Amino acid sequence: DSTQSSFADDADIPNWAKGYIQSAVWHGVLVGREGKRFVPDARATRAEAAVALLRLWKTASTNG
Repeated sequence: DSTQSSFADDADIPNWAKGYIQSAVWHGVLVGREGKRFVPDARATRAEAAVALLRLWKTASTNG
């Protein structure tokens, strides 16, 4: 698969995950961290997880 993400650390993101990540970015659920990085091996903070869930809920409720 030749999918490439828009993140600076794209080489660290597993190929199987890149399409899912790009979809979440496209829908506004994920934006990444400072420096336009995704940091796939890092743990999400509670705040990051809460924001992602709220954005997902907002997206789901508007696309109904």
